[in-house]
Amino acid sequence: NFKSEKEFSNFYSTNGSQDSLVFQAKAGKFDLNTYLLKAEGVPMIKIADVHVIPDSGKVQIEKGAKMGTLYYAKIKGDTIGFDHELTDCVVNINGRLSMSGKGNYSYTTPQGLKENIPIEELSVFKLTDTIMEESRFHMLAKGYVQDSANFLLENKVHFKGPVELYSHEKLLRYRGYVKLEVLDTANIRTSWFRIDSRIDPKNPVFGLNDAVTERDDSVYAGIFRFNDTAALYTNIMGKKASIADYMIFSARGKGYYNETDQTFYFGNLEKLDNPGEPGSIMKYNDKTGALFCEGRLRMGL
Repeated sequence: NFKSEKEFSNFYSTNGSQDSLVFQAKAGKFDLNTYLLKAEGVPMIKIADVHVIPDSGKVQIEKGAKMGTLYYAKIKGDTIGFDHELTDCVVNINGRLSMSGKGNYSYTTPQGLKENIPIEELSVFKLTDTIMEESRFHMLAKGYVQDSANFLLENKVHFKGPVELYSHEKLLRYRGYVKLEVLDTANIRTSWFRIDSRIDPKNPVFGLNDAVTERDDSVYAGIFRFNDTAALYTNIMGKKASIADYMIFSARGKGYYNETDQTFYFGNLEKLDNPGEPGSIMKYNDKTGALFCEGRLRMGL
């Protein structure tokens, strides 16, 4: 048993492959028979630009300086803003710049609903600044939201698919599919559509320019005419009823749902504040069914 007169003692790895891994602990116990070092009172272990926080502050070091798997750990980062926290993590620390594992990330909608993003893969990557001629190491956490999770980015905005968390970036990258929930399902067409967007949980705005279904069918916010009649129909991010249907109007750019006025907005959103901006705007009130479109019309009659 050994305990420093100071509050914490430093424990340094002598394994050259661990990039000078070091952590602090309040006490340690080394077993000469098993070569196990058991450290207690470990506040955190710095890996790349995050803090790995062991459950109950205990860490076990095996022969060869191999750190035992950490269970129910937390990860906070980056070490500048600490914008992210992962919980219930299983972490294997391989060195100061290397780790693997899994965990959970909590997403809070603008309405205060907490959703869980299962993190399936943890790693460290190097980012090189060619101008400053320096490299920095960051954590990458890859998650996946199953369709069955009924995950909401926002009221009426469903999401499924891959999510990426880069520790040095404040916003997560959502690379899956979104589907909008509308009341008038009999007359309004909606589909799951692909996005690749960094989304602010306080104001979830999603991109429309990658909008295709899982079968790569194009998806639109717009007005269409059936190819065999003069009747029109509206898509709120849905695919055409038939590939031959004629597009009267469409809005591209970005989209979001405003719960205050119960309206979906699509298009060049800068046009909402500055009508002189190019592009189109489409608004759909989900409560009343009122539709507003501004932009180029293709009558095709």
